[in-house]
Amino acid sequence: MKKIFCLVAALILIAGCDDGDMGYKTFDFTDVDPVSCTNNVDDVSATTETYYKITGTEGLILIIAKGTLINATNPDPNTGENLPRIITLGTANTLTYYDFVSKPTGTLCTKSDIPAAKENGIWTGQGTLSVLTLPNIDKDTGKLLGYRHTITLENISFNQGDEKITIVNSEFGNIDKDFDFDFDFIQEGTDVPNVESCTNNSKLIYTRKAERTLSLDLANFDTLFDKEVETDTIELEGNTEDIVLFNIYKSTVTSANICNQGSQVPSLPIQKWQMIGGQVLITTTETGGIYNHDIYLKDAVFRNNLGDVFLLNDIIEVPDNGYYFGRY
Repeated sequence: MKKIFCLVAALILIAGCDDGDMGYKTFDFTDVDPVSCTNNVDDVSATTETYYKITGTEGLILIIAKGTLINATNPDPNTGENLPRIITLGTANTLTYYDFVSKPTGTLCTKSDIPAAKENGIWTGQGTLSVLTLPNIDKDTGKLLGYRHTITLENISFNQGDEKITIVNSEFGNIDKDFDFDFDFIQEGTDVPNVESCTNNSKLIYTRKAERTLSLDLANFDTLFDKEVETDTIELEGNTEDIVLFNIYKSTVTSANICNQGSQVPSLPIQKWQMIGGQVLITTTETGGIYNHDIYLKDAVFRNNLGDVFLLNDIIEVPDNGYYFGRY
């Protein structure tokens, strides 16, 4: 922080002008963690996410486009080294420093929450941030909880009129974004998932529990579920014909949520994950003239529309033969 003070002092001397109260502030937010606003998660229609820090009468508010903090690492294609992603401040992403009249007593999540600032107490940031994303692993189970995003102010100029103060390589803090769901479809009182099909689309089969659904829409349905004792393997990577979806709704899901497509859907999912890698295994057996089709997801990789990714084996215990979707 001493380096920042020196830089501020130097800029004041060079500019030969008064920069208001900010010139006498520490701009030291290192001892406080960033706060995530609840509407980042709860408001599915929101297009931005808000994070803020408060120290004394000073506040720092970061607003970024939804999907900027991607729950996936960023490996270099040549070396495999995990690289930071760069955020450029502008219209979609903003960073604002405030010096308030008094210490805030509430959140800084919306414009109406932000208290009055002192004269010359609002400074707009321009420049770049970096985000280094690493897996957040449960120490007890070794399973993937989500990801930790370390945000750094790489080279930020705070501007107010013609005045400018530059902050270089200062850490904003860590943002933890964990997967907020259970990948569990076994209803109470049963040992295996219950597989259902749609009356208006018998080729769409699914299993569900509470607000979660797992569905399969397979192109060669009749061939896969015929009377042949065998194991069929469907590769999902690069496959646009066979669709495996993990959806999460606001409330307990009904068959109408799943089976009625297009404009007739009563409720749209608030999270939509598609399986983009791994295999669907369908093992057909015959007992007494009855054919059973046991379905497994092996090495399943899911991705949502924001670019978040998870390998199913990383977040739950999966047997060697794959995750059991159920029997059809």
